[in-house]
Amino acid sequence: MERASTVWTRSSWLLLLGLFLVNVYRARTQSITIDEAYTYNQHISKGWISLLTSYDANHHVLNSYLSKLSLAAFGLSEFSLRLPSLALGTLYFAAIFQLSRRVFGSGWFLLLAVAALALNPFVLDHLSAARGYGMALAFWMWALLEMTRYLARKGPVAALEVHEQQPADLPRPSLRFAGSCLEAEDSLRRLYRAALALALGTAANLSLLLPALALGAVFVLLATGDLWLAGKRSEAAREAARARDHLFVPAATVLFAIVVLPLTRAEPSLFYFGAPTLAGTFRSVIELSFFPRPLSGVPVWLGQRFSLAPPALIAAAALAWTAVALRWLRGRRLRALEEIDRFFLLSAGAMLATLMALFAARHAFGVLYPLSRTALYWAPLVTLMALALAEKSRRWRPLWAAGCLLIAASVALFVLQFSVSRYAEWGFDAGTSRIVSAIRRQPPRARPVRIVASWELEPSLNFYRQMHQLERQWEPVDRRTPEEPADYRVLLPRDHALIDKLRLRVLYRDELSGAVLAQ
Repeated sequence: MERASTVWTRSSWLLLLGLFLVNVYRARTQSITIDEAYTYNQHISKGWISLLTSYDANHHVLNSYLSKLSLAAFGLSEFSLRLPSLALGTLYFAAIFQLSRRVFGSGWFLLLAVAALALNPFVLDHLSAARGYGMALAFWMWALLEMTRYLARKGPVAALEVHEQQPADLPRPSLRFAGSCLEAEDSLRRLYRAALALALGTAANLSLLLPALALGAVFVLLATGDLWLAGKRSEAAREAARARDHLFVPAATVLFAIVVLPLTRAEPSLFYFGAPTLAGTFRSVIELSFFPRPLSGVPVWLGQRFSLAPPALIAAAALAWTAVALRWLRGRRLRALEEIDRFFLLSAGAMLATLMALFAARHAFGVLYPLSRTALYWAPLVTLMALALAEKSRRWRPLWAAGCLLIAASVALFVLQFSVSRYAEWGFDAGTSRIVSAIRRQPPRARPVRIVASWELEPSLNFYRQMHQLERQWEPVDRRTPEEPADYRVLLPRDHALIDKLRLRVLYRDELSGAVLAQ
């Protein structure tokens, strides 16, 4: 049994190592995308003062700061711009491995859990692209791991406070008491690490604010619940105050220090991206997870049926959460529950609390629901619920087998969608670097060349203009209409009709993105 566990553990690590190397390859070879280029052109390329005192929805503050430092150290390239996201993508891999091994054990289900959480193409795209979504997800997952470890402790951290207040001339405490103090110190360190992770995750992308608050609130409820149930109100209040002082206060302080200056320039009109309904949220997550590119032989109705999966899983998670919570209330001891049940109370509770917070924000303030990349955290969160529900159903073999088969089928779809050549949300930019190379191969001109392009390609072309130091050879590319006079035109498929209309000569056609370079 031990040898088999080692095999599954090593297989999981090898999978994650292979995915890390794939991310490195993608970060080095894939063309820059519109959002990456826009952030560089409008924020990172300018001085620190501008970076600290400007804001829009594309300026993911922590990612922008780290990318600025990376470019200062390594120069301008796609890889150096993406290096912070790539590096923190390893934190996501480490977090899901440790969390899966702790909650699901070290058997074959560990490999299935790691594969389901790591192979999702929607998640993988954001673990190398120079955006803040992937690093935000990595920090949130690490906070979940630290909180899961904290809830496994033997008692409240009050033992540490008693130990600190003990006069120095009293006899040395017993080994048992000393052990409880050491455990309390370790618990406080876990609180601080969770606080730092939540703060950095939210600073990486503000879309994580509500999930972070929801996770923190559910954690405090679970951490103090035993004391409330036992009628120890004063101790419960002190424990809640410690959670406030060691979790929320440090998290708020770090977050404020990182984002306060840029957010002074934020306006409500900048937060324009989102979905009017939760159905739109889940549909976008399903499409980008399972069908980022069409699969031959897969009927359209299958993708439509998949959109029913998140609501069904959420409903099942709500029922299961209620059942586990009732068992906790009857037993009045959180540690009496199995590890999977404690984890389920925390993670499913955070998911349900996030859902309620999104609903409240929508109806109270008109805030749009997250959409596509701003809903990225839903992909691993719903996956964790599916894995936890499957693990909890081991006693009912048919149900457990059905759950495992569905998860394995999802992993198979992830593998079919595996790509190292394009980011799904920005497929139109997949060939921009090759188009720039094709322009550079053309005979030199006595004057700077003028390039017009379909508007989505303007930020990327200007990025490469700076990266290759072409300021003297190229005029800045602006968002002229593609019919304006120009030396070269870069046209996406919707503008291909201009090739015949203007009698253009095609110099290069990119098969991956469909973009055409014409003269």
